[in-house]
Amino acid sequence: MNSLTLKEVALVMGVHESTVSRATSNKYAQTPRGLIELKSMFSSGYQSISKQTLKAWLKEFIQNEDKHHPLTDQELVSLYKQKDVDLSRRVIAKYRGELGIESSAKRKRY
Repeated sequence: MNSLTLKEVALVMGVHESTVSRATSNKYAQTPRGLIELKSMFSSGYQSISKQTLKAWLKEFIQNEDKHHPLTDQELVSLYKQKDVDLSRRVIAKYRGELGIESSAKRKRY
């Protein structure tokens, strides 16, 4: 059994994926294994890569950067693409914020 993405369900239903997201938010299903949040039944779209792995890579990229010329979010997008992961600049900025990592301008060392 494979999990679906919100986008796949939205295409089948003929609605926008944000509609599917809102419809499944704060909804639960009683199953033989217990109460399950409907949102947990959808994959993020990166079936084989967890959010924790993506964040670990981000930390690794930034730890290995040139401190005099830190990587911008757009340059980080390119590094993820080299690993066959398509993340947007905004998602990278979000993950940076969640990890407490500052922007490239604030990480720069002179």
